[in-house]
Amino acid sequence: MKIFEFIEKNIKPGCILILSISAALLIGTMDGADAGVVEEMPMGIYIGWGLLTLIGLNALFKWNEMENEAQYWRTEAERIQQHHEAVLTRIYSRPVEKKRAYDREKE
Repeated sequence: MKIFEFIEKNIKPGCILILSISAALLIGTMDGADAGVVEEMPMGIYIGWGLLTLIGLNALFKWNEMENEAQYWRTEAERIQQHHEAVLTRIYSRPVEKKRAYDREKE
């Protein structure tokens, strides 16, 4: 079970690292091919590689936004629960008023 906890904690930074390295390698390979240092690959490979990297990075940014929104709603739910508890405590901690019978003679 510890391995699952480790993976759960480190999956997002790992994905960011892998996709960042992929983007750096893509740019470096294209630049090196332009300079004649490495052999040029077919354009389809560059396009596919770039699209997969961009889609992965976009998914990571969306993942981060969803985590932030989930944290916001958890905090909001906790705040509302505390408010309700405070209101109920205030209502039920008041001393009970004695009910008075209707007195016709008084009127």
